[in-house]
Amino acid sequence: MRPMKARLLGPMALWSHGEGVHLPFKKAYGLLAYVLVNRRVHRDRLMDLLWGDVDRVKASGSLRNALYEIRRHLPPEALVPRRLWVERGPGWEVDLDLLEEGRLPPEAGDFLEGFSLPECPLFDDWVYQVRQQVRERIRRMVLEGAGGEGDRHLMWLFRSDPTDHRVVPVVMGALMGSNRPGEALRAFWLHRRALMEDLEDGPSEQVLELRDRVLERVLRRSKLVGRDRELRAALDFAASPGGSVVWISGEPGVGKTRFARELVRLSYPARALWGRPTLGRVPLWPWEDLLKGLSPIGHLPGAEEAAMRLGRVFPSLGVRGLDFQPSDAASIGVMAFRIIRQVARTEGPVWLCFDDLHRFDHPSLEALRAFLSCLGGDGGVSVALVSRRGDHPIRRHLRSLKGRGVELLELELSPLDVRSGAAMYLALTGVELTPREAEALHASTLGLPLFIEEAAGRSSWRTDLLSGAVEGLMGDLSGPEVELMEALSVLDGPVEVEDLREVSGLSEGAFREALRSLLGLRLVRLEGGGEVVDVYHGIFRECVYLSMDPLVKGELHRRAGGVLGRKGDPFSVQRGIHHMRRGGDPRGELKLRLKDLTRHMELHYELFPPLPDEALKAPSPFYGDREATLEMLDQVGPLVGASGGDRGYLARFLMLKGGFLLWWGEYGRGRGMVLQALELAEGLGDGVLVLGALRRLGYLYVQLEDHRSLGDVASRMEVASGGDLPHLGLALRLRGLSLAFAGLHREALEVFGESAQVFSLLGESGFRYHLNRLAAEAYRGESTFAMGRREEGLQLVRRCLEEAESLGMRRLRPFMMSLLGRLECLEGRWAEGAWLGAEALRALDQMPWWRIDAPTLAMGALQEALEGRRDRARSLMGEARSALGIRKPSWDSFLRLAQEELRRLSSLPEA
Repeated sequence: MRPMKARLLGPMALWSHGEGVHLPFKKAYGLLAYVLVNRRVHRDRLMDLLWGDVDRVKASGSLRNALYEIRRHLPPEALVPRRLWVERGPGWEVDLDLLEEGRLPPEAGDFLEGFSLPECPLFDDWVYQVRQQVRERIRRMVLEGAGGEGDRHLMWLFRSDPTDHRVVPVVMGALMGSNRPGEALRAFWLHRRALMEDLEDGPSEQVLELRDRVLERVLRRSKLVGRDRELRAALDFAASPGGSVVWISGEPGVGKTRFARELVRLSYPARALWGRPTLGRVPLWPWEDLLKGLSPIGHLPGAEEAAMRLGRVFPSLGVRGLDFQPSDAASIGVMAFRIIRQVARTEGPVWLCFDDLHRFDHPSLEALRAFLSCLGGDGGVSVALVSRRGDHPIRRHLRSLKGRGVELLELELSPLDVRSGAAMYLALTGVELTPREAEALHASTLGLPLFIEEAAGRSSWRTDLLSGAVEGLMGDLSGPEVELMEALSVLDGPVEVEDLREVSGLSEGAFREALRSLLGLRLVRLEGGGEVVDVYHGIFRECVYLSMDPLVKGELHRRAGGVLGRKGDPFSVQRGIHHMRRGGDPRGELKLRLKDLTRHMELHYELFPPLPDEALKAPSPFYGDREATLEMLDQVGPLVGASGGDRGYLARFLMLKGGFLLWWGEYGRGRGMVLQALELAEGLGDGVLVLGALRRLGYLYVQLEDHRSLGDVASRMEVASGGDLPHLGLALRLRGLSLAFAGLHREALEVFGESAQVFSLLGESGFRYHLNRLAAEAYRGESTFAMGRREEGLQLVRRCLEEAESLGMRRLRPFMMSLLGRLECLEGRWAEGAWLGAEALRALDQMPWWRIDAPTLAMGALQEALEGRRDRARSLMGEARSALGIRKPSWDSFLRLAQEELRRLSSLPEA
């Protein structure tokens, strides 16, 4: 092994005795490369190349310094400097030398790839000339089959110049020879696009004929019968670079999903992700289903933020923060695109297949619309959309995107004709039908592949042709098997095995036996490592469901609602709501809707709910912004009215809606509803509801800084909390705030400390309440500041902010930043406070359910003024003044100071 090694093809790299060497500056690399290639170079030539823009004395000194650095980092014999010449020393192994010997180097790449010295045009001209000479020499050797290592260099040549008509046929032939016809098709399309964009020309006849041979070879591997024309068009289209979307439509049972699976299997190697809806149209379920295939994605380079945001909507991704922030459906589509594009860039091409598009819920369609709008010439992401015949809003949207880099192929699958149906039957059974039998098969199956497959699996087919889809499907099943299929058809979507057993009502033994039998008949399949079961074909579910006795169907829906409603995750609860509604059980639906809304309100419409941190990590149902949540509340109102005057349901509904209105500043209506809920709860003796209503009243009086009413609520909450430590800690915090509003900061400081201590004690029992503890500590800091110990108070709030950030508590961060910003401003450090307020505003913009307060808006206005955007500053200050309608004294006094500071800044001359 030679002591020194240099790689000049590709990014330049150096080794000495097996260890990498790095030179201190770029011109040293350029000098060394020039000497390694030319072996002996005159010093004047090196000075002209690399230091031609300076006088000769300085250039000579620079050359001597570069030579010194090269010989300092490499063995001294690397270069041999003489009086007039610089020579390449012995002991070098240089990859470029192999070309002189008629051999290809082991690594492929351009000469000095990515290296340039813009201030040295003569040197860059030399690099370009050598690069072209080397590329031509490698091309000639590869096409002649000389030198070994040909495949690697062949693919490099194609990637470097996909328009090269001499290289493309060789590339496609090599890929075909290595049994990669899908990649050969993709090479054709890359060649075709490059020709159109660079030369406004098309592929040669030779390349087109080769493309046709590749397609024929791929089609011979197909398991589909009677679909060659559609499959050929789809395979050819799907290999094209850029944003390709295949729209597959047709009537139920025509084989749309199977066609999509075969398309994905036969096209160029790509990862496939599937998204399927549920009958109940649970919001965003298809995206939950699709993104499961990417778990875990939390550490995907370049997509961490998108992964975190999606992880708050979809718990199965395993990416969670310490809170949940809902997003609008369009942003979910954009985030999903960013992640999948990064997967395509790092791991290779990706197919996304959305099945049964006609059954997608509205949020899923909005997310899909946004996702498709992001497609373009980026490449690596292909989409298959499967839907029934007819017009569709997504189809219209795709047509509008054609001029923006999104390519669309629309395929409508028709039933098989008589000959193709008989050919499919032959492929399935090995039995060749007579013309009369083929006609009978077509008449009974209507040419639908699903029913042809079912007919092929029944031994009595010839004497007992299908009298109907459902009879043919269910006629040979035992009683427990039928009950299991009926339960699955009602559940409509993948379901955990144990949940299916409960819904079916079968005993453990009968259930396991029926499941084994249905698996053997390929009517159902197991997913998720055997823990989840689903029907094998969507049409099985529809046929069974439509044929069921309405009474049985209703009972199974109600049973499914009970089973799913008991589960903790919000998506199961929403499925449970759907089943209660379909089962005609309004009280059951109301119970689950109130459970769902309670969780949603705790996570989004309480700043510091008395919940452990783990509960704040959990996902919430996807509602979206204020209007979407209000719509959900309005849907519950009629159910409460139809509940027969149940005061418990009424009290909970009034508490939830009243608290929601209070959050958004509708204090009159909201307070009236919460007081009515409190009265009903006290009459029922429901301690949980009493505490919930008191909490919401407490939040109201905090907003109004009404210390007397707040003190009364805190006292009542302490009594009602009993042994409930989280509510005791909250009651103490509210008491501390009432004392602070009354100006009794020393007493408030003590009570805030007690509150923090309660939440710390809860942490010792295994339930962490860092968010509530830090809230009490922050209020301690504010009271310390108000007592005149200003720097001590600021330091306490800063420590709380740092700990909240280290724990990832994004819901706490804007509150802490706004509080700290106000204190900095009151201390006279307006620039620091304004910056913190602007950062808080940016954080709050990501939370569509958050109502921004006046001081934060005022600090944001000051930051805009400091940065010279005075119109924007005036606009934000106007918003801050509008928020003063609640007559909060501390806001009013702070805003007066902020307006004076803004006037001072506005009087300064613009920079």
